[in-house]
Amino acid sequence: GTTTGGALALASGTGATSGAVTLSSSASPGGSSGTFTIGSGTAGGGGGGAITMAVGSSSTGTGGSMTLTSGLTSTGAGGAMTVTAGQGTTTGGQMAVTAGSGTSTGGEMAIAAGSSGGTGGALALSSGAGATSGAVSLVSPDSPGGNSGAFTIGSGDATGGVGGAISM
Repeated sequence: GTTTGGALALASGTGATSGAVTLSSSASPGGSSGTFTIGSGTAGGGGGGAITMAVGSSSTGTGGSMTLTSGLTSTGAGGAMTVTAGQGTTTGGQMAVTAGSGTSTGGEMAIAAGSSGGTGGALALSSGAGATSGAVSLVSPDSPGGNSGAFTIGSGDATGGVGGAISM
């Protein structure tokens, strides 16, 4: 046998506008649709295979966008989405979510819980528990040549009840 398995490439055709590539499970009008799984192989003696998802760059226009969305429903709860870094015997995997840099303005980032006609979703930011728990830093960085960014903590107005408390 060989030491390296064969590679697999799926690509659309080139052109003034390149062709689209669609991978999907089929819809099911009366039951559950099929599962779609992307995975790299397990490694018995080395590093596990990486998975890279990237959208196209552009030299003159706007780079491609990427959207990850869990399933919608009209009668029940929407599909959950979980993004988790790997566990380790000594150190857990790191996770970084970063907006893009720019020469004039950096990309914005919004983290928001879902809205509702009843009770809006909660948002929790928490460090990891341990013999010494992890630190939490929310910082507006220094600005060497202008104004530093504002930092605002507030709870919403309540027209029919009691405004939310802030505990520090």
